[in-house]
Amino acid sequence: MMRSLLATLLVATGVEGLLQSAMLHQHAQRTRSSVGMASVAKSGPFAPLVQTAKTLLGDEELNSLRGKVIGEHSKVIKTFVDSAETEFGKAALQKLFAIADGDGSGDLTLDEVTGALKALGFSYLTDAQIAAIFERADEDGSGTVDLAEFCKEAPRTLRTNLIKLAKLNGNELGFLV
Repeated sequence: MMRSLLATLLVATGVEGLLQSAMLHQHAQRTRSSVGMASVAKSGPFAPLVQTAKTLLGDEELNSLRGKVIGEHSKVIKTFVDSAETEFGKAALQKLFAIADGDGSGDLTLDEVTGALKALGFSYLTDAQIAAIFERADEDGSGTVDLAEFCKEAPRTLRTNLIKLAKLNGNELGFLV
């Protein structure tokens, strides 16, 4: 089975390394002003390249190319998230759960879920959105999320938020000028 780019990255760096990188990214995000999802960045490291491509290709062709790239990137995210039922996917989810379980209790509290989502770079999620994710995951109403509940909810949450994060990062990098 072909692994997605993100899945390969997880294997190559280890889930812990990815989470640590995400926490560093989150810290960096706190120190700069946030860019709204609907606004378009006026600059970024790739803005000059994109401006040149716009001049050479024209708006219509550039937008078509962007659409193709976004579509392929979305497929990579989908392939990674769809791997949740594979041996690799289950191992990755178990490792993510263990990292999020700060106190080692075997259950995640709302604070632990909040910390994990923020560490993954989903800093745009509001407290209400995180509470809704937590409530949806806590199927038995125990006030905590166990591994089975986590493994059921995580793919949905990851799919939605990895795509949102990609859009935000693309904007900040200047791909949307």
